[in-house]
Amino acid sequence: MNATEEEITNDHGTERTAYPAITAESLRRLGRALLDAETQRRERFGRWADVMAALESLVLATLDVAARATDTPDELRQVQHVRRVAAARLGAQPNYPLDVNQLLFTLGRVAACAEEDFENTAIASLLVEALSVLPALRLYGEPTPCHAPHSRL
Repeated sequence: MNATEEEITNDHGTERTAYPAITAESLRRLGRALLDAETQRRERFGRWADVMAALESLVLATLDVAARATDTPDELRQVQHVRRVAAARLGAQPNYPLDVNQLLFTLGRVAACAEEDFENTAIASLLVEALSVLPALRLYGEPTPCHAPHSRL
């Protein structure tokens, strides 16, 4: 590894990924991208832009909590996928696909974390009630049948 890279250790293993070191140019590009994103958000949501920014932060921070609570690399991948989909949808990319089972697993992780941290066993039941609004939010694609209808002879 050269002087322009740093090692990052994954919580779920000993994998190490090399990332380029931060440079002044990369910071300028990041600043420009953040400014462009903020401008687009303001154009899209107008006076609601700050509310949408806060909502995005809340959703992504909640999914980060769920990711830290995973037990296996497969669980982590599921939660990370849901986070990527949420970020894309909050960023006006509605056709990003999402498996409902991954969403439900992730929401279950969030509920389990909240129940443990806040010592409140009612959170899971509140989550079930909240899930009833998912079809209206269209967070996932159109429902697809599990199997074709059977014809009777």
